[in-house]
Amino acid sequence: MGLKSLIQEEILDEGPLSLSRYMALCLYHPDYGYYMTRNPLGKEGDFITSPEISSLFGEIIAVSLETLMGERGYINPAFMELGGGRGLLMHDMARTFQVLGRNMGSYHMVEVSPVLRALQQKTLENFEVTWSKSLPPTAAPCLMVANEFFDAFPIDQYIFRESGWQERCVTMTADGDFFWTTRPTAFVPPSSWRLPSVGDIFEDPVGAVPYFESILAYLKSHGGIFLTIDYGHTHLAYGDTVQAVADHQYVDPLSYLGECDLTTHVNFKILADLAHLEGLTVLPILTQGDFLAHYGIHERVKTCPVHIQEAVKKLTDFHAMGSLFKVMIVIQ
Repeated sequence: MGLKSLIQEEILDEGPLSLSRYMALCLYHPDYGYYMTRNPLGKEGDFITSPEISSLFGEIIAVSLETLMGERGYINPAFMELGGGRGLLMHDMARTFQVLGRNMGSYHMVEVSPVLRALQQKTLENFEVTWSKSLPPTAAPCLMVANEFFDAFPIDQYIFRESGWQERCVTMTADGDFFWTTRPTAFVPPSSWRLPSVGDIFEDPVGAVPYFESILAYLKSHGGIFLTIDYGHTHLAYGDTVQAVADHQYVDPLSYLGECDLTTHVNFKILADLAHLEGLTVLPILTQGDFLAHYGIHERVKTCPVHIQEAVKKLTDFHAMGSLFKVMIVIQ
């Protein structure tokens, strides 16, 4: 049938699709979803993530976790990465832990994509790693890392009109072409947000919130540290952040169905508030540049070849990835 035909039929049967439903189909449909059918990473893919730029990224994350573990007296915690790409980040972190003399109780990868899981297994063939599609059951304190993870969770959008809030949806023309529309909704933003102006768009992280709550529940039950890095913002801000990328170029989110990456900016303020409500500690949220600098990346790179120094500059520079990406650490 194909993804476009499947979405067209669903619109004909049920009416316009919520943005979250549209994103879920485009990204995670078992037969046609973007992440389920390809390796999107690297120069030959559609985008490049920090672990692809330099192994120092993973090394510094491992150093930061080693420091935090030492402060909390963890001996042999479990170690887990969520959505690990090709496995490069886990490889670099695990290798660094070995150099530091840190023995982990176990290594886990949480990955829903069969394509990426196969690549991870090849990358990590020299480590004892287990795989699962969701958080594995274990009673041990756990260190969890998620890099560019929550940006690919489906969201819903609501736009404020003179008549009130409307839900932004995907529908189609008589010829089957997709376009944006709106429909009435009873939704209102949390009271902590400022009063909206006409045209303001509220992004509701309906996919990320329940998953993040499951992480918080694990930390509360078993202890541990959760470190996540993503592009996003740390304040309560209205705006449309949906973007689609194919072959390292921005494209129309309603085109290239199942052929492009659909992401949004992560609202770290919403996630941090959830953690606070559960009584967990959230360290001050840092930019990626400040985080990597705090744990010594600039000292580490001083003796490295020029090409590695240039890679680190891309990771840390304010005008590159250094300011756009944020680092949030939650601790039980």
